[in-house]
Amino acid sequence: MKLFEVKTSLSIVWDTNFSVYGIVYKKSKNKGKGKLESYFSCDDPNIPFTERLKKVYTKLDGNTKERILIGGYCRSGAVFTLDVPSLAASELKNYLSFELSRHIPYPVESIEWWMRPIKFNQANKKLIEQIRVFTIFKNEWEELLNFIMKGEIKLDAVVYPFLIADTWAEGKHLYMPSIDTQFYYCGQSEFENPYMKQSSNKTNNIISKNEIAEIYSLPKQFPIDKYFPALLLANYSMTENFKLDIDLTGKIPKNVRPKRLTTLKLVTAVLAVIFIVNIGTYMYRVSSNKNRVLENLNAVQNRLNRAINAYENKLSVGKELNDSIQKLISAMPNDINLVDYLNYFADNLPMSTWITNFNSYSNNVNVTIQTKDANPSSLLNSFYQSTLFTVQNNRAQKGMNNMNYIYLNLTQNSNTQNLSDL
Repeated sequence: MKLFEVKTSLSIVWDTNFSVYGIVYKKSKNKGKGKLESYFSCDDPNIPFTERLKKVYTKLDGNTKERILIGGYCRSGAVFTLDVPSLAASELKNYLSFELSRHIPYPVESIEWWMRPIKFNQANKKLIEQIRVFTIFKNEWEELLNFIMKGEIKLDAVVYPFLIADTWAEGKHLYMPSIDTQFYYCGQSEFENPYMKQSSNKTNNIISKNEIAEIYSLPKQFPIDKYFPALLLANYSMTENFKLDIDLTGKIPKNVRPKRLTTLKLVTAVLAVIFIVNIGTYMYRVSSNKNRVLENLNAVQNRLNRAINAYENKLSVGKELNDSIQKLISAMPNDINLVDYLNYFADNLPMSTWITNFNSYSNNVNVTIQTKDANPSSLLNSFYQSTLFTVQNNRAQKGMNNMNYIYLNLTQNSNTQNLSDL
């Protein structure tokens, strides 16, 4: 039996209406999925969101659970997959602080973001080659933390359900309308990385309710649509993936973390003291005189000094590697023809539409479009007809004063002839 092994988990989620659903999940003795122990929900519109969270947390006895995860619908939440150079987790944070601006249509300073590694270097498993990234506007993240603290909720991590879809769905697609009605998760295939796709274009590879019910041995009347995101979080909380990801997820204030962590630290400190006392007693007994004890201590000090010097050398090498990577990235050529894109948008955008942001990298372009059109779907469809580029990702968001914003990620088609060559 493993020391401090997690056997029960509480997961709480909320949907687009901020109705709250929670489950208690018990680890199975077998290697398969765990077992649903209990569940509870609160969707009373007359109760504030903070009170709904607290009611579900209290009803399911959250203070006694060994691991607690929460997550759910986020107005500004976005998830995408990135291929990255082979880097250690500590180096990735610095790398992404520069790289993210190439993949999002708004300033990096306005968001909170975290990541999950999903692919590692085959020769060195400590090096990461592919990640899933979650972004959320800072003001929404701070609002969510305020709800949690007011509700006196204690937790280990806040996890957006679509960020961990790959831990359950593998190569299949996953649809969670209670979290996002516009997009669903498309699992990794031989030719494509995992990505989010518009719900209007669903395929036949989506995991069914019957499959979910069979895997989890759920009761017949169990409302899977409402509780599946909670099942997803609970199952993830007991995997090795969670232990690996926990240091890379959202920053949780200390006053939100469960007190049991303090207890574990105290137990660890006591064990360390006992260990040190035993070692000291042993050294005293085997040492025949003070000179031998002094020699042992000097040897230990020398080993520590060598270890410190080796660690400092590794830090220096890591900094030089990071600087080299940034120089390589800044030296990458831009493979698009700017004139072609500007001519295309000038010919195809209606008068009630403006481009508010345009940036490019390699053969990719990020474009932000502002429009007064209440239904921008026809405008989106026209982009999919273009022979100049392929739409890799799009997202629509309603703004103030009846304005709609469309965010596009475009890749120039390799067989497109430049207008300048005609």
